[in-house]
Amino acid sequence: SAETVVLPRATSFTSASIDWQFSEMYCDTALLTAAASTFGWWTAYVSKGQQVYYNSVYGKEDRFGDHLDPHEFFPHSWTSLELDISNNIVIRPRRVRG
Repeated sequence: SAETVVLPRATSFTSASIDWQFSEMYCDTALLTAAASTFGWWTAYVSKGQQVYYNSVYGKEDRFGDHLDPHEFFPHSWTSLELDISNNIVIRPRRVRG
């Protein structure tokens, strides 16, 4: 049978800790849409599962792209994703180790 999980009502003081604990206990897969977010990165890192997908574009202007080596920032087991807007699809590029 399915397990029921009841979360306490979130406030501005508790929502981050609830998100963190929920991810650690229940998330088998993490989708990191804000790849430059340190909170998101650590939440994905401590998640129960080992499947983590991250957005390889760090922002509209991609200010971090010139300064951030994804091979040093993201664990090798994580999978990068890119959005092909012209075809409206998500692609998983091959990972080249530097």
